[in-house]
This record gives sequence, structure tokens and C-alpha cells, in this order.
Amino acid sequence: MNPLGRSRLLFVLKFVTALAIAIALLSLTLVDDHVVRPFSQVQTKAAGIVLRAARQNVKAAGTLLIQSSYAVDVKNGCNGIEAIALLISALAAFPAPWRSRLAAIIAGGVLVVAVNIIRIASLFVILRDYPKAFEFMHVVVWQVALFLLVIGFFVKWSSRYATR
Repeated sequence: MNPLGRSRLLFVLKFVTALAIAIALLSLTLVDDHVVRPFSQVQTKAAGIVLRAARQNVKAAGTLLIQSSYAVDVKNGCNGIEAIALLISALAAFPAPWRSRLAAIIAGGVLVVAVNIIRIASLFVILRDYPKAFEFMHVVVWQVALFLLVIGFFVKWSSRYATR
């Protein structure tokens, strides 16, 4: 195997290992209780702020966004943490200077969280105003968009360091 092929194989192995570790950690009750749920609550609160800035009368309570008879619950899988885990795994596995990897993890993580907050707020409005479209927008459009964002971010960042 040539050096480029070996480098690519090593990246894939590191990436898969890092992602498996991230998924295993996220499945632990301790991590869920002390990291994932608080992370979801912060995003729910931020989505509530966004909605109130748009003159929507909503209340954020824990992981719930509530307005009269409508509510959205920001559950595991809706908080963007899997997308962040994917991004961190790819960035950590890629052969680039650690300083650049850490900067990309921070910038990419902030970007994913910001987009996910908009996602949560928009899904609340979609549920209220277009309930038949909610499941499609939630499961298909926004999930795909979030993961395409992560992939695009990684491709753009990694192109600086890619061996041709």
C-alpha cells in the first residue's frame, strides 16, 4: 500500500474508533444526566429566546418549548450532539496540527449548536402552523441539513491539510 493509501486507511480507522467511543460515552446514563440533558436544556432555552425575539409567546421549561396547546420536546437526537460527535471524531482523526483541530472543533461545534437552535425554533413553528409537515421537516430535512453542514465544514477545513 502506498503512503497516501495508508494515511487514508489510518484516518478511517481513527475516525471509526473515535466515533464508536463517542457513541458509547453518549449512551452512558452518567453522561446523559450530566452532559446531554443540560446541553439540551440550554438549547431549548436559547430556542425560546429566539422565538420570543420573533414575537412568539413561548415558554422554555427543561427540554420543552410550550405555547398554549403546542409543545416541542428536545430529546436526545434532537440536540445536535450526534452531529457534533461526528464532527469531533472526523477532526480528531484527521492528520492536521492539533491547534487547528481544536480551533475547528470549537468553531464547528458553535456552528452546529447555532444551526440546531434555529432548527428547534423552526420546528416549533412548523408543528404549530403546519403540523402535517412536522415529521418530514424534523426527520428528513433538518437531520440531513445538519449532517450536510458537518460534512461540508469538515471537507472545507480538511482541504487545507489534504495530501494530494
